[in-house]
This record gives sequence, structure tokens and C-alpha cells, in this order.
Amino acid sequence: MSPTRGMRAARAGFTIVELLVGMMIISVLTVLAYPSIGRQMSTSKLEAAAYSISTDLEMAFSLAARQRRPVTLSVDATNRRYTIRDRATTRIMLDRYMSHKDSPYGLTSLKMSTGPVTIFPNGLASQPTSIELTIANQTRTVTLTRTGLVRIAG
Repeated sequence: MSPTRGMRAARAGFTIVELLVGMMIISVLTVLAYPSIGRQMSTSKLEAAAYSISTDLEMAFSLAARQRRPVTLSVDATNRRYTIRDRATTRIMLDRYMSHKDSPYGLTSLKMSTGPVTIFPNGLASQPTSIELTIANQTRTVTLTRTGLVRIAG
């Protein structure tokens, strides 16, 4: 049976007004959620940077033991990078930028509490130190003891 002239055919789809109202609701919710998403992304980047530094510090102890030669850890706060070098030859073994355009971390600050630290093949460091990482207003601290224990706090 075909519909009569007085009967309206079933409506299929949405009107332009309904689509605009739906888009406005989605955009308002997005604007409200954006700050918390930004904070979560900063926290995630900061945690990844702290983990990367802690594993690199542990690797420095392994390099010193394996090569049976001391290595030196130094932080360049201006360029937000740290370097692990062979102490005798000054050959760079690791050079990691933490805010470079190719870096996934984007740190706004990287500070070391002491000067360069020498890590000896016997598993000891010349002094304990801590490295402070900051993105926006969030901070994490990676501490290193003389015996090679690495901890992330903050």
C-alpha cells in the first residue's frame, strides 16, 4: 500500500538545526575538558622523562663496570640536556636532549643539584646527586645515591 496524500512519509535523517545543536554540545564539552587533558599530557611527558633519566643513570653504572673505566655524568641546564662521557677520553657515550624539537619530553627546566658526577667501575659514584625535571608547574626529582640506587620522587 502506498501512503495517501494526507499521510506523511517517515522522516529519515536529521535536520540542520539538530546537527548544529549536537555540534555545539560537543564543542562545549571539548572546551571544558581541554585543560584537564593538557595537564594529563604534561604529567605523562614528565613521568616518561623521569623514567628515561633513571634508566640512563643505571646504564651509566653498567657502562663504567663493563668498560672498567670511569664515566662522567653532567647536566647542561641551559640546553636542558645531559651527557655521559668516558672520563679519560671525553668520548660521548650518551647525549640526550630533553627539550629539543625532536624530543618527546618538552621539559621547561632540567637542573642537577651538584656538579658533574663521576661513576667508577667498582659501582660507586663520586657523590650523590639529584636531577630536577619541570614541565609547566609540575616537577619530578630523580635522585642518585653513591652506591647507584636511583629513585624517582615528586
